[in-house]
Amino acid sequence: MGDLLPLLDDLERAAQHGDLTGAFKSVADKLVEALEKSGLEPFGAEGDEFDPSVHEAVQHDTSPDVSGPTVTTVLRRGYRFGDRVLRAALVAVTDHEPGAAPAASTVDGSADAPAEEPIDPPVEGELPIDTDEQKN
Repeated sequence: MGDLLPLLDDLERAAQHGDLTGAFKSVADKLVEALEKSGLEPFGAEGDEFDPSVHEAVQHDTSPDVSGPTVTTVLRRGYRFGDRVLRAALVAVTDHEPGAAPAASTVDGSADAPAEEPIDPPVEGELPIDTDEQKN
């Protein structure tokens, strides 16, 4: 059964590109139907919860739009035969990214950002000398 998976990948790509038409589409549909009747089950769809036991993550991103690890792109469909995973789905995963931290509030309730202090403030209008640069 595993030897037929690359053929199914080719059929799926042909369908996505509009090349699977006419008699060829009819034969492809019958092949897929026969394989599914015998127990072959495709899996891996956008929006699925990421499961490392059946998904192989090859890309990772973060977004506040998802609540947990979510399959956002399927690069190659996975297949199982009965309870056995023949091939993991190759996917891109998006994980939850928390929103920006709330701004610090001042006593009057405004949300002013704290002023950033320079590491070495200027002395009498001149910048401090970097001793590391003088060593070179």
